[in-house]
Amino acid sequence: MASEGLVSPVREKVPFIQDAFVRDVNTRSVADAAHPKSVDIKGVEARMLANVIKIMRPGKVKMVTICTVQIAELHPTQTPSPRHADALHDVDAYGNPLKSRCEASKDATTEAAKSH
Repeated sequence: MASEGLVSPVREKVPFIQDAFVRDVNTRSVADAAHPKSVDIKGVEARMLANVIKIMRPGKVKMVTICTVQIAELHPTQTPSPRHADALHDVDAYGNPLKSRCEASKDATTEAAKSH
C-alpha cells in the first residue's frame, strides 16, 4: 500500500489527469487495430500513463490500470449481437471485458493466497 505522502500529490493533480484522459480518448482511437470493435486496453493504459507522467513528472506514477470497459453506441440501433448471448462469458460480443479487470485481479490474488 502506498503511503499518504506519495498519494496526496497525485490526488491534487486528479482534475488535470482526468482532463488529459478525456482529451486523449476523444482525439485518438481506443480501438485495437486488428479488431476495430475491441478496445486496445494495453495501448490505452500506456497512453494514459504517458499523460500522467507529463503532468506528475517521471518517477511519480509507475502504472495506470483500466479496470472496466463500457462501450455505448452514440446512435444505438436494434442490430443483433454478432454472437449469441449464451456465448458471452467474461467478454462482450467484441472481446471487451464485461467485468472489472481490477476485481478479477483481486479475485485471482485472493484465490492464490488461499491455496498457500
